[in-house]
Amino acid sequence: GFRDIRWVFENNVSVTEYMVIIYTVLFIVLVLFFLLERSRLGSIFRMLGEDTLLTEMQGLNVIRFKVLASGIAGFVAGIARKTVKDNVTINNLLPGAFDTDRLRANIRVTAEKAGRDFEDQLAARRDLVPAGRFGDPVEFGQACAYLCSAQAGYVTGQNFLIDGGAYPGTF
Repeated sequence: GFRDIRWVFENNVSVTEYMVIIYTVLFIVLVLFFLLERSRLGSIFRMLGEDTLLTEMQGLNVIRFKVLASGIAGFVAGIARKTVKDNVTINNLLPGAFDTDRLRANIRVTAEKAGRDFEDQLAARRDLVPAGRFGDPVEFGQACAYLCSAQAGYVTGQNFLIDGGAYPGTF
């Protein structure tokens, strides 16, 4: 995940500087994507997490964030249908709550703001997951490894929810 994204907000990086960083990274990704497509071999996965707490903590509009994320997922799916003939697959991994340092740090902040015990807040967050537990980062890595493997060469343009059943609908 993007555990250290808070650095941007803690060091007073301006919106203009932040956008320059984003567009530079996007340009690099597009160049690498072009090179991968020309090689006719490979897979790309995109990870988009569900962390409304972090979004709110950074002062971002959660609705806009989710709309943007949906738009990007659709855009990626459209590109994937054009690159699969060149043996380049693109899929989205959509993780829910995984037991990471970032999740624990966010829950600690939430507990402090609410004046609650960390363990109680952690248990309350865990209880929101139908699986009754947080995901293990190893599980996420294994899902990613599968999507990047030759065995998933026919899987492209898909959104994979890895959230222990937390999303209430079908995708």
